[in-house]
Amino acid sequence: RAAAAFGRDIYRLKLKAYVLGAAFGGLAGSLFAAYLSAFNPSAWSPIEAIVLYSAIIVGGKGNIKGVVLGVGVMIVLVQESTRFLPDVPGHPNVVPALRAIVIGAVLVLFLRFRPQGLLPERRYVDRLPHDGVDPKINALPPQGSGTSNRRFRLTRAHNRRNTRAFPPIPTPGAAADSPLPAPGDAAGTPVSRPLAQDRPVLSTSMSAVLVVEGLYKHFGGVAAVDNCSFRALKGQVTGLIGPNGAGKSTAIDLISGFKLADAGTVFFKGTAIQGLPPHRISRLGLIRTFQTPREWPGLTVLENVLLARWDPGREGLWRGIIGPGQAGRSASKSELDRAREILEELGLDKLVNERAGKLSGGQKRLVEFARIRMAEPELVILDEPMGGVNPVLGERMVAAIEGFIAAGTSVIIVEHNLPFIERVAHQVIVMSQGSVIAAGPFESLRSNQSVIDAYLGEVPL
Repeated sequence: RAAAAFGRDIYRLKLKAYVLGAAFGGLAGSLFAAYLSAFNPSAWSPIEAIVLYSAIIVGGKGNIKGVVLGVGVMIVLVQESTRFLPDVPGHPNVVPALRAIVIGAVLVLFLRFRPQGLLPERRYVDRLPHDGVDPKINALPPQGSGTSNRRFRLTRAHNRRNTRAFPPIPTPGAAADSPLPAPGDAAGTPVSRPLAQDRPVLSTSMSAVLVVEGLYKHFGGVAAVDNCSFRALKGQVTGLIGPNGAGKSTAIDLISGFKLADAGTVFFKGTAIQGLPPHRISRLGLIRTFQTPREWPGLTVLENVLLARWDPGREGLWRGIIGPGQAGRSASKSELDRAREILEELGLDKLVNERAGKLSGGQKRLVEFARIRMAEPELVILDEPMGGVNPVLGERMVAAIEGFIAAGTSVIIVEHNLPFIERVAHQVIVMSQGSVIAAGPFESLRSNQSVIDAYLGEVPL
């Protein structure tokens, strides 16, 4: 789902791989039958299939050369070496049993001590020193050196393309006058003013980047989304709130293409996108996250960020077989500085070489934010970004969201943390029982009886 959310057509890629594998299997079977002049199913026992699966683990599933090497090792080690063992009179199954024992022992040893296989996955990304950030990134050029290295001086074209950087992370201080308490730091100290303060509220003169009209989704007799209609304005943060079971997550699944709506229309930048698969919606400029962080755990933080941009010239089945080529490697290198810059702005510069699977939940969420910033979408939908995140990392997320707006990316946030929504959202949409029951600035919803009833229930007099 994370790959599809960033423009990858996973279904088509898997289908191509399946068809290509079946073609090789059919060719091998034809040659095998021609070699024997006849074919009997008993000539291909389950042990042969197990050997081939084992070869992938032994060679390394992330490296084609490793898989070829694994096939050679397993065939020589298992098939050919056991072929010369003498038969035990009266016990014809000793050699096949010994063969299975050898396969099992090899699998256990590799999974325990060498899970990446004989040859690890090939990497085309320049690796930084493992013990920290490349010192060249933060070092200043010598005075009067006249250096024009891109690490120290971004070109005007680069600045125009990437717009503004993230604002500095807010420091704890006196809280602004706010009816609801803002999230605090780890010590409970109030943080700076709400980010939405001094910003324009909902204006009819502003264009909508997303328009949802009459969206329906039923699961059997349950209406998860029932005539849902709302719009998100360009250049603003739109909060989507409501009690559990209100239909918020289902609604964004329908918008982003991960579920098909029974009825209704979704317009993104004036174009109807309902019915499109997720990868096509992503390529149009709409990216979403999920309630739990989605990362590629075996890749480093830097590599996770570099996966943000889909490039058909560097990806696909053919490129996966022969490699990205010189053009693809050069393109990746040209994006390294940008990815490092984003990670530094989010406070992840010390983790660029860490495996993403080893990070905390909040750090994984920040990696998602960095990947979004690298992709530069026009609209991002964040599904409960503050869930399980400590307040210190939460402050970085607040700064990152303001960075999205500064860079021209509109934001929709599905969230239960109402103080957080009050801080960042220009307008708030409230859902209950699959429908929108109220919309407007956060302050205007405090005394809305429909909103109060949705959260607290109706109290009979």
